[in-house]
Formats: sequence, C-alpha cells, structure tokens
Amino acid sequence: MTKFNPFRLKRKSERWHYPKSKRRFVKSIEKIEVIDSKPVKCISVDSKNSLYLAGKSYTVTHNTSVGGAICYTTAMMLEGAKCAIQSKTNKDAVEVFLKIQESWQRLPDFFKPIDTGETKRSNAIYFTAPQKKSSKGEVKEYQYVLDSWIKPFPANNMAQDGLGFRFGYYDEEGKVEKGVAEVDERWEVNSKCFMSRDKVVGKSLHTTTVEDMERFGGARFKKIWDNSNVKTLDPLLGRTISGLRKLFIPADYGYKVDEWGYSDREYARRFHEAEMARLSGSELISYRRKYPLRESDMWLMESTASPWALAKIQQQSQYNEDEGIYAENRRGNFYWKNGEENEVGFQEDKENGRWTVAWMPPTEDRNQYRISEYGREPTREHVRIGIDPTNLKAPVVGSGSDNAAYAVLDIGYMGNKTPKAVCEYLYRQDHPTDFAEDMRMMAVFYSARVFVENNAGSVLIRHFENKRCEEYLMYNELEKDQKKKFKERGFYNATNGGIRENLVNVTRAHIVDDIGYIELDQTGSPAYGSMPFPNLIEDLQDFEVDNWTPYDATVAYMIAILACKMSRMNIDTSELSAPADFDVMSFHKIYKVK
Repeated sequence: MTKFNPFRLKRKSERWHYPKSKRRFVKSIEKIEVIDSKPVKCISVDSKNSLYLAGKSYTVTHNTSVGGAICYTTAMMLEGAKCAIQSKTNKDAVEVFLKIQESWQRLPDFFKPIDTGETKRSNAIYFTAPQKKSSKGEVKEYQYVLDSWIKPFPANNMAQDGLGFRFGYYDEEGKVEKGVAEVDERWEVNSKCFMSRDKVVGKSLHTTTVEDMERFGGARFKKIWDNSNVKTLDPLLGRTISGLRKLFIPADYGYKVDEWGYSDREYARRFHEAEMARLSGSELISYRRKYPLRESDMWLMESTASPWALAKIQQQSQYNEDEGIYAENRRGNFYWKNGEENEVGFQEDKENGRWTVAWMPPTEDRNQYRISEYGREPTREHVRIGIDPTNLKAPVVGSGSDNAAYAVLDIGYMGNKTPKAVCEYLYRQDHPTDFAEDMRMMAVFYSARVFVENNAGSVLIRHFENKRCEEYLMYNELEKDQKKKFKERGFYNATNGGIRENLVNVTRAHIVDDIGYIELDQTGSPAYGSMPFPNLIEDLQDFEVDNWTPYDATVAYMIAILACKMSRMNIDTSELSAPADFDVMSFHKIYKVK
C-alpha cells in the first residue's frame, strides 16, 4: 500500500494520514486490471444497519438501495440539485427518505458536504449553510455550499406541480391505490419538473414490486411502461412518449451468482423452468411474475381480477413468443386495384400500414361476391368481422380511442378447428367515412360479413348502404323482434347490461375452449390455439368488465367471436324469450350447429 492521499479537498486531505503500525488490518489495492464485462446483480439484505459480509475475506459491505443512493449521490455532488421522493403513500415516501437519512448519519464527516448541522429530520436533508452563529456571534462563511436538498413528497397527483428537480425517485408506482393518485396522470404533471423549456435537465427512476399490482395501480403503471419503449422515440425530440426509457432484466440474471457476483444464467433459467413445470393456475402466474424470464411475465394478472381465463391467454402469449408467431404477421394497407371498386389488393407498408394481417385466403377465395338486386353480396361464409368504432358522428382529429376491427376465420374452412383472428385494424382515421371505406375494403377482400357495435356505428352502416354493400351487414340472430332485427341490420347493441354480460360469457367460453393449450396432437405434442396479435393479447389481459371504453380491441374481437357463433347456428326462438335473457350456459342447447 502506497502513501497516496486519496483526497483533494483540503478539509479532507488534512484529516487523512497513513497508518504507521506495521500490523495494520486494512484493505489495500494491489493492482487494477481491465476484464470483460459480465452480468451481475446488486442485492439488499433485511438488516437494520444494511450491512453484510461478502467474499472469502468477509468484507463488510453496505446493501443497495438504488433509488435512495442516486438521490443522495446527486444531492451531495451537484450544486443546486433538488431531489424528490414519492411512493405509494405519504408514509412510504417518508420511510424511503429515512433510509437515506440513516445512511447519511453514518457517513464520516470528511465524506459529508456542508449541511445545516441537524442530526435528524423527517421532512428533508438540506445541504446548505448552518444557521448557527459562532461563539462570538458572527455568522460563519463557508467556502463551498451545494444548496441542494432531498425531500419526500405526498403521493397525490399535484404534490410536485410547478417545481424543478435534478433527480426523482418514484417508488412502488405499480401499487398506488385508486383515490391516492393515478400514476400515469401524476407522471404527466411530474415529467415537467425535469424540463427547462425544451431541454431535459433531470432524471428519474421508477420502480415497483409485482405482487398485487392488479388490485392497485398496476394497469396505469403499465401505460407508463408501454410509453417508455425506445420504439416510440421521437427523432426530433429525442424522447419516448413518456420521456422515460424502460429497462427489463430477466430473472436469470443474478439469481445464482458466484463469489464475485457473476451470474450463472443457464443454471438459473433451467431452475426457473423446472419450478414452473410443477405449478399451474394462480401459483404459476405468481411465480412467473415474481421471476420473469420474459418482459410479458411482469404483467400477468390473477384470474380473479379478470373475466377471462388468463392462464389460457398467457399460455398462448408464451407459445407465440417461443414459436416466433408475431414475426410472421404482415403490416400494410388494403386498396382498390386499378382505381376501380371491383377488387381489393394488399400492399405491405411496415411504417404506415393500418392493418396487420396474419392470414389471407387463397386467391380464389378473395374478393368473392355476386351482384344481386340488393347490390354486392359476399359468396363466402368463412370469415366474420367484428367492429368497434369510435364516435363517428363528426370528423375526429387528434388523440382518442382507436377504431378497432378483427377478422376471424371460423370453424370448418380448410380444416380449421377453432375460430382464429386473422386480421387486425387499430387506427384512428381523420374522417369517419375514411374509416367506413377501410372496413368496406376489408369486408370485400375477405368476402366477409360484418357486425358493428351499436354505440357509434351509424355512419359506417349508412356508408355500406350507400355503396350498395348492405348485404355484407349481418343480422342479429339473437333479436326476437323481426322488425327491429331488420331495421338494425349490422348492429349489435352492447350498451344493455344483460347483452354485455352475454357477450363476455361467449368470449370467456371461446378463450377456455380455443385459446392456449388445447390438446395433444396426433404426434403427442401439445397443440395450441391461435391469437397472433400482441395488441389483442395485452388488451384482453387488461380488460375491465365494468369499464369497456378503453378496450376497443377486446370489444371488436368479442363481437367477431359472437358473429362466428351466430353464423353457424340455427335459432329456436321458442326457447329464447328475449335477447337480454339469453343464457350462455344453455347456449349450445338453444342453438344447433349446422
């Protein structure tokens, strides 16, 4: 060990001295070598003083509290730095702050910047000059004062409004209860605290643990996560939609480490997969969420919070990822060939495509229709389209819900055994007739009949009628009143509570029977259903049965599934008193498959 003084600041270097004893029990640096970077993981221990022994020589080590450590480091090293803390409750924010304060109290004086001299505070740490005067009554002047601070803030949406920060730590954002704050709306306010006009001047860290997120603010935190994808990076602004960048580290990092902290990823992955093979249902969901090997694992929900069998949807999602199903999708636009409204073609456009296509019928089954006295009429019956339009009464420009539509291939065609979503449309046109024309092209290409959610679909229905394509509109076979049935052709009125419940029940049965693991095939390998669109899978997982408005994809898909069921069933009206009384449990008794 050399007699090198590691300090440059005078007040610190004067207090340091080289130990004179020959028997000194100190750690020394023998050499510094450059080695290859390897994955490691920081750890923490449940200890009051946050210390543990590491390595063969039992080195006393402090545990990691990343957010708190960055808060303290920023405030201690940057002049004028303001550092904020928020958590799921006011009390939790104070507890995070007190951990930082405890670490600050244990530091040797020569490591500390000038502060107010207070040994303990519950509301802030100020690195400013003390207010105390000397024994002679003079105010002492300090050569260098940071004028920075660290503060916990209440959890509500507006607690940080109008302030400016160099660093913000947002703890347990997926656990903020409804009524305390809405974390996505809170971040809309707080994000401005890290900006100076058009420049980003601060940073923030957002963390959460995963258990019970579905009971609290997990869905809103997921919106922040999704909007932090670098794929949404604006080239001009240099920022994502949220202004943040998400980071996912799979559980095979750091789960099993050697004495130097290097990860044995292969062993960890085998271990987790073996553990998951023993589990099922909610236990499997809990394990995958706690030890995520894929990003999607973090957002798994318990079935009790959803009307669906989420385990089936999650099986399908994992199968899609493992088999590369999403990569097979084609994005592009349908168009009228030769500028005439006789035949529809498809042009790939990865950047500006409005449709995502997983399957197209053979050429001989595309654009199949005949001209009757009522206009154009489809001559194929293997695809149904469910549509959930936005409010189409006026031009819609700017933010808002997307129009949604799904084409579903029904049972029977080319040996198909289960209903399969084959085409997805999630787009908000500038004018309602543009959307209506998109739906007409989609219906003509697939030779498919359409079913429209009745909340805002009148413009679309009129457009089909004006273009003499009303034969593409389905009848609601569940409607007993024949006059109403013909008058509301193409509509499915899902505003009624009973009808909504029926629509959910039909979709629930479809997910149980047709999605995820279904059966063993002829070779003894597991056979899976089909749901090749990640947007639909995410929307179904997030769906709230008491709040349909944000879930356009799910609503359109539910209507398409119901349309498929109705197209292959004969109604026996003597057993059905009214559409609202339709009981899904006796669905297969009331209707007979053709």
